[in-house]
Amino acid sequence: MSLSKMLEILDADIICIQETKLSRKDMEDLQNFALADGWLSFFSFCTHRSGYSGVATFCRASTAQPLAAEEGLAGTVGPQNDLMAREGLTRMHSDPSDNFWDRYRREDLEMIDNQGRCVITDHGAFVLFNCYGPAVTNITNDRFAFKMQFYEVLQHRIEGVLHAGRPAVVAGDLNIAPYPIDHCDFVKAPAYIQAGMLTNRPDRAWFRRMLQEEGGPLVDLFRKKHPNEQKSYTVWDMATLARKRNHGSRVDFLLAASPEHLTESTKRSAETCQEEGAQQPFDEMFTDVRIWSGFEGSDHAPVWADLKLPEPLPMGERPPALSLANRRTGAGPRQGKITSWLQGAPPAKRRKVDSQIDTPPRESLDDIFC
Repeated sequence: MSLSKMLEILDADIICIQETKLSRKDMEDLQNFALADGWLSFFSFCTHRSGYSGVATFCRASTAQPLAAEEGLAGTVGPQNDLMAREGLTRMHSDPSDNFWDRYRREDLEMIDNQGRCVITDHGAFVLFNCYGPAVTNITNDRFAFKMQFYEVLQHRIEGVLHAGRPAVVAGDLNIAPYPIDHCDFVKAPAYIQAGMLTNRPDRAWFRRMLQEEGGPLVDLFRKKHPNEQKSYTVWDMATLARKRNHGSRVDFLLAASPEHLTESTKRSAETCQEEGAQQPFDEMFTDVRIWSGFEGSDHAPVWADLKLPEPLPMGERPPALSLANRRTGAGPRQGKITSWLQGAPPAKRRKVDSQIDTPPRESLDDIFC
C-alpha cells in the first residue's frame, strides 16, 4: 500500500503517526513512504538509534496547512541555518520569571528531543502536539525517570500554549492507561487491586492530574463521549493473539484543552457558558470521537475525532520549513516562529453546538508499504 492510498483511506485532514521507526538517512527513499501529493509531512526522528521511535504529522495541504511547526519539546534540535531553524514555542512561559528549564541538565533536554517523540504544529485555531511517550512501566528502571521528565516538559509546553490564550490538542500514544477501565487486567479486578493500580505508578498519577475531572486542563475526548464504555482498547500484544480476545489497554489518546480550563477558578461547564451566552469551550467542538478497532496493520488501533470549527483553519502563505519536502530539497522560505503566532493570534472563535504492559514493537512504515 502506498502512503497516498493509506492517507486517503484514513479520510482525515490531519493524521498523527507514532513509532515510525524511520531515521534521517531513510530520507533517501522519501518518495516511497514519506511524501504524498496533496499532503505536508512533519517528522521527528530518533538520532541515536536506528529503527526506534519517531513521529510524523501529515496535514492535508488544501485544508490544514500549519502556520508553523516545531520538532521536539525542549528546543534543542534543528540545523543551525535560517531555513531549518527551529520554529518554536520553546521559551513560552506563563510567567517571565519562570525558571522551569533551569531544573534540567542540557543533556536531559537533548535526550527528550533526540528520541523523535514529538512534533508540534500550529493550526491557528489550536496548537497540536503529536506525541509518542516512553513505554517503560517499571518504576525502578532508570528510564522511568526519563519518562517522567518527558511528561513534565510536555505539561509545561501545553500550559504555555494555554497561558497564551490558545487551545491545545494532544494526540498520540502516551503509553499510560490512567484508570482501571482502560486496562484489561484491572477493569474487573477487586477494588483493592484497582486502588493499587491508581497509586503504584507516578506516570498514571501525573496523567490523571492533567485531566479536567481531577483539576487539570485536559479533556479525554473519547471518555467524554463514552464515559462508561468498557473494553475500548487501542493496543494489544500481537505475539499472544491478544487482539482476538480483546485483551488490551487504552494508551492512545486525543486530548483537548482551552484557556478557560487552565485552572479550577476559571473552569466553567458548557451548560453555564450557554446560559450566559458565552462562547463554547474548545473541547465541545469535537462532535464525535471513536476508536477504529477494525483497522489492522499495526498492534495499535487509530483514534479519530471530528472537529467542527466555526470557520476554516487559517493557512500560512508557505509551508513551514520543517515540512519534509523543504528538508529534502533544501528549498522553501524561512518560516516565522510559533511564538509570534501565539503572541499575536487571538483565541479561536467558538461556535455553539446542539499492571499496564509495555507496548510491543510496532511494524515500521517501511514494512507496511512494502
